[in-house]
Amino acid sequence: MSETLKYVDPYTDDSASDKIDQEIQACQERLKAAPEDAALCYQLATLYVRKGRLADAIPMLEHSLRLNQSNSEGFFLLGNCYIRHDAWEMAARYYLRALKINPDHVPSLYNIGLCYAALDNKVKAVSAFKKFYALETSREWREEAKYQLFKLGVNLQS
Repeated sequence: MSETLKYVDPYTDDSASDKIDQEIQACQERLKAAPEDAALCYQLATLYVRKGRLADAIPMLEHSLRLNQSNSEGFFLLGNCYIRHDAWEMAARYYLRALKINPDHVPSLYNIGLCYAALDNKVKAVSAFKKFYALETSREWREEAKYQLFKLGVNLQS
């Protein structure tokens, strides 16, 4: 494998671009009446992410998470916004928040492993990738975890 995979969903969807724009506009209108609605803020943030508008998504996610601090998927998505820009420390901070809420959140385990590896924290990276490997059910992603561990000097026997 030549490129490090990040455990994220594609965040742009050109085939549905006009529909997403309409959803964004409708969501923005609803938010005018309910600016403290955490679910609505989160919905708008996810639409921004799907359009690749990360500069808009980040503050909306942060606002949503201030309103609902138990949204592990929200913290994961915010970490993804930062990991896309290789802001490893910021991304790790949000993956840790997701993992505090849900210690077995598999995508956060993988991505925090990437963060720790990028930050030269081999011990934490190995730990995250091993836990990910133990919990992941997809053969492809288990192989990716083995590859990441191999890069860190750990050879898992399957």
